[in-house]
Amino acid sequence: MQEKAITATYTDVLNYIGYLRKLQLHPKSLRNNLFAIKIYYRYLVQTGKRTDHPCQKTISTRPDKPKYRSRKFVQPASIGRII
Repeated sequence: MQEKAITATYTDVLNYIGYLRKLQLHPKSLRNNLFAIKIYYRYLVQTGKRTDHPCQKTISTRPDKPKYRSRKFVQPASIGRII
């Protein structure tokens, strides 16, 4: 285990995600990296190597994408065209 993993902060994880963005990785690759990081820190907490989880907060791999999407509902007038 690396020493940095024991002392890393939320900001360190964000900086690492920023570094991965600069490498222009595919968004799915960024998500997979973040998922692996979260699993690793969960493991460190469960084994007692850390007392906190630095990336427990939600981290988006796509800062330009809104967190919540507005849902578009079908208007009653357009149901006839759909059916």
